[in-house]
Amino acid sequence: MTERKNSVRRYLLTTFLLIAAGTALDLVAPLCEHVWDVFVPFSHVGTLLASVFGGALPGIVSAVLSSVISGALFDHTLLFYSVTGALIALLASFLRQKGFFSKPLRLLVPFFTFTVIDGFFCAVLDRFVNGGVRDSGRLIKAMAGTGQNEGFATLLTWDLLTSAVNSFVIVAVCSAVLALLPSLREKISSYLLVAEGQKRRSFGSSLLSKVVAVVLVAGLALGSVAYFLGYFLYRDAAIDKYTAVCRGVTGAAALAVDPERVGEYIEKGRDSDGFAEMEKTLYGIMESFPQVRYLYSYKIVPDVGCRVVFDLDVEGTEGSEVGSLVPFDESFEKLLPSLYAGEEIDPIITDDTFGWLLTVSLPVKDRDGNCVCYVAADVAMDQIIVDEASFVVKLVSLFIGFSVLIMAAVLELFKLRVVYPINGMAASADDFAYDTDEGREASLNRMKSLGIVHGDEIGDLHAALCRMAEDSNEYIDRIRTQSALIEKLRDDMIIDFAEIVEARDQCTGDHIKKTAHYVEATARELQLAGKYKDVLTDEYVAKLIRSAPLHDIGKIKISDLILNKPGKLTDEEFKTMKTHTVAGREILTNSSTMKDSEGYLKEAVEMANYHHEKWDGSGYPSGAKGEEIPLSARIMAVADVFDALVSARSYKKPFTFDEAIDIIKNGSGTHFDPTVAEAFLRIARQAYESSDNG
Repeated sequence: MTERKNSVRRYLLTTFLLIAAGTALDLVAPLCEHVWDVFVPFSHVGTLLASVFGGALPGIVSAVLSSVISGALFDHTLLFYSVTGALIALLASFLRQKGFFSKPLRLLVPFFTFTVIDGFFCAVLDRFVNGGVRDSGRLIKAMAGTGQNEGFATLLTWDLLTSAVNSFVIVAVCSAVLALLPSLREKISSYLLVAEGQKRRSFGSSLLSKVVAVVLVAGLALGSVAYFLGYFLYRDAAIDKYTAVCRGVTGAAALAVDPERVGEYIEKGRDSDGFAEMEKTLYGIMESFPQVRYLYSYKIVPDVGCRVVFDLDVEGTEGSEVGSLVPFDESFEKLLPSLYAGEEIDPIITDDTFGWLLTVSLPVKDRDGNCVCYVAADVAMDQIIVDEASFVVKLVSLFIGFSVLIMAAVLELFKLRVVYPINGMAASADDFAYDTDEGREASLNRMKSLGIVHGDEIGDLHAALCRMAEDSNEYIDRIRTQSALIEKLRDDMIIDFAEIVEARDQCTGDHIKKTAHYVEATARELQLAGKYKDVLTDEYVAKLIRSAPLHDIGKIKISDLILNKPGKLTDEEFKTMKTHTVAGREILTNSSTMKDSEGYLKEAVEMANYHHEKWDGSGYPSGAKGEEIPLSARIMAVADVFDALVSARSYKKPFTFDEAIDIIKNGSGTHFDPTVAEAFLRIARQAYESSDNG
């Protein structure tokens, strides 16, 4: 126990000293820039050393802590640059483990990666946090002689240059310290490793410790949500802010416009008395609110457009001519009833002729309360987007910096004690092979060999999962045998049911078996030809074969006198005979047994209802045509007609095979789906000969 406590103390003291030293060294560069206004290529040197000697956690803490201190003491914007230090700390720890600080040539990897990370993030932050104005001590001022606003490409170029100089210095310093003090690094690492082992044991094996880690990570997720919500709230607040500005501008402008003289302004334009003074006042209002891009007043002319009273823009130049007619933009069409009525309208965001604008309008009324015109002010949404971009960059930089700090403290423990075991069990369960005996046995062995130590809740879960897998293996064979038996019984019952119905028709013989045979052969041929491949899956074909015997199930409701009449049916009798399609659909739809048999219901109903429809729409019962007819029924139509042709009936002799084939050919494109008919014709001879007809 004493040794464990000593190890923990050594770990805590070592970590504290690394953080303190790293933070102090990281403060050198901002201190020099603040005091002497001199660029010092020494940023993140403490972060780098702390990460290389002690791992990611001391380096990240040093980076974030130094940013907080320098932001509080020198410039608050420096706080946002913690993201670069945190990412460099993570990368430095990884590269040190991979040996990239051991040989001179391999030092190029950390040099280039640090340069890109630091340069890119600094350029983004300089652009959106500092507004494109570089810090006075940066190398850009010394070399370019300017501190004015720079484009992002310029900022990125100079930031990469300064970061390259800085990365060269800190990587050289770090590699030199490692080379000169190898024993120090080994000693620090031994303190941290021993303490790490003790810490893991001190956490115990209760699931409570794992739940704490999960809650911490969940807190990060909630923080992300909070930041996103903050962004949207900021956006709404920005729009509300500019809306309020526009309301102030339109309110002031409405007071400057004499409503009794609006007609005179429109008629005489700039020559009317007092117009110049009013325009000067309006320009003064615009100057007081630099956010406003356009200020204008239009008189609404119903069903025509707007008459311009005045039209000013931020450049101080006149827009549309006074009195000219301007048509309505499409985005204002939904507001026209309110505009015609002279009512107040809500602010609107549009993207039309004059750009992407937030518009606030205010009616100007005469002494009788009648609206004589509208005063409107526009704010460019581009300005709101720029503000949002700056806010998002600040938000993301802080979020990344502090999130990396928190996650580094809990991630390793969480991965080792929770994530890896659960992922292993989940993967084993997900990949469990149930199809063969050998596969199930191999899957069970993989699950047992995950190496999860039992004794806590996750270990208990693993043991229960293994027991469940063993039990499942015992039941699977029995279930498969029983399922096969049940499926066979179900198929036999359906066939028997169909044959009972078919037996009432003394003319059809083995019609249901033969049509099922032709349906299967045609469907397989369509599959081979790659037709209707989105529908004709193996599962779908199996459903067709099982559903085919039920296509004439509706004949159970047809009178024997009609069903077995030896001669030709009368028109009335044929009308009754045609009802067997609808009757079949109703029987199958209303059958609770069929509803429980998902594999049959849809295709069986389609075949029963549509198998007498024709491709050209001349069939029955609904006159469906083309692909309105389900594919199952289009296949059955060919099989049904062909078997009826080649089979003997009391009222006719059987057609020969060739005669029946000619009829199918002639019906392609009129009676039958031409694609289905073509496929059937290719297999007709073989299918015919393999049936009882052959």
